[in-house]
Amino acid sequence: MSWTRYDDLFTERPDWDEVSYPARWHYVAVVQACSRQRRWDGRMPLTRARRASDVDDPDGCLAELAGAGWVRLEDDVVILPLIAEHIPAPSIRDNAEKSKIRMQRMRAHRNGDHSLCDPDRCEKAASLRTVTPPVTRNTGTGRDGTGQDLSEAKANSSPADDVTDDPWPPVAQIKP
Repeated sequence: MSWTRYDDLFTERPDWDEVSYPARWHYVAVVQACSRQRRWDGRMPLTRARRASDVDDPDGCLAELAGAGWVRLEDDVVILPLIAEHIPAPSIRDNAEKSKIRMQRMRAHRNGDHSLCDPDRCEKAASLRTVTPPVTRNTGTGRDGTGQDLSEAKANSSPADDVTDDPWPPVAQIKP
């Protein structure tokens, strides 16, 4: 959800005196589009600015707004120099993302999952930090090198290398 703010006296500003009603409406729609699309710098492609509202002549409205100083037209970009008056402050924009993370942590904590908890605030999270992570990364094969063909290894080995031969005779063959 996006939101846009306007000063209480926004519609009574003298800058609006020579601006037509359709151009005013188009300005409000372009500001709202910037807020909705998170264009915090107030820069919008001309094609998008034309489609921001349902006015009959969006190019005429933009030219009228540019003449009154409400917008600047540069190449194929519409710039709203007063966008900071209408969009949420950076602290509010950042707070929304932080609130989302905070609520995710709170729901996980309430459901018994303490993996997202801050160890300074939750003693169960502190005990989780001493345990290895739930998933070990890059487990590999457990071998240091590539395997070799067993028939080739048997051909190249000596009888002393054969582990199948028992070096000790059975107990019954031992003579005193």
